[in-house]
Amino acid sequence: MKKLAERAHYICSNPDCKKMTVGPHTDPNKSTITGIAAHICGAKDGAKSPRYDKNQTSDERKSIDNGIWLCHDCSDMVDKDEKYYPATLLRQWKKTHEEFIKTLQTKGFASTLELLKPTTIEIDLSKQLLNFFDDRRILYDLYEKEVPSHGLRSVLAIRAELTNIKKQLGEATSLYLKIEQMLAACKKFHNELNHIDLDQLRCDSKNPDWIKFVTTLSELRKVFGIHIAELSNKYKIKISADLQQILPTTT
Repeated sequence: MKKLAERAHYICSNPDCKKMTVGPHTDPNKSTITGIAAHICGAKDGAKSPRYDKNQTSDERKSIDNGIWLCHDCSDMVDKDEKYYPATLLRQWKKTHEEFIKTLQTKGFASTLELLKPTTIEIDLSKQLLNFFDDRRILYDLYEKEVPSHGLRSVLAIRAELTNIKKQLGEATSLYLKIEQMLAACKKFHNELNHIDLDQLRCDSKNPDWIKFVTTLSELRKVFGIHIAELSNKYKIKISADLQQILPTTT
């Protein structure tokens, strides 16, 4: 655990968090650690061991390569929704975070603080992206209003815009990682519907192809809704009433 924490500089590896997880204790001989060495792939088979990989050996499950340093809140979050936080994403978090920490080692205190802040371009591109999403009704219109072939073209336009913005970002930025996930969702949408004739498909609750279209679109909207909410909260960007429809509900 200690080596994993040191490699992360006791900072949560979630790019949207970066919370310090170590500090002073009331006892002058102790410190308070609020982080955890979390498994990327679960250590034991079963529902309580998210992202369990049956192909891993026992040594691989115990190795530092299968660990990521997170604050307790983020550790709880990634384990409660393993589908949204797959092992590939957590490994990317870890890789990006350790590279970020390595960069910080060469900087002074003032420069370090600046690196921890979101850049102006990241904020501006987030606003540009949310404005673009606001014009894409595929993300929020009623399913029965959708013309599937038009919807696919709209998703392809979204993918093109995401790719364009991605080129303007550094790989260590949280927006870059969000765009990677949204691009993956667009790719999945396209691949899942590739075998269906979308030009002929129309709303029909008894048609398996229509049900597949609605289910796939619902999954796409869920991914985008989560990222839109996170960008809005992080950068204080106001979201339209249309996009608010796909934001995750809090319980």
